[in-house]
Amino acid sequence: MKRVILDTNILLRIVDKNSAEHPQAYSIIKKLLYEGYEICIIPQVAIEF
Repeated sequence: MKRVILDTNILLRIVDKNSAEHPQAYSIIKKLLYEGYEICIIPQVAIEF
């Protein structure tokens, strides 16, 4: 399985539906999942979030 690490900035844009970048961040994650990627969040990103 292919894996990708989710960056803090992308995570912030995903949860903030009022962000101008929300639609793009959402589309990127949706596309990655559709293509079979496993989305990973490392501890550092969880702490920053």
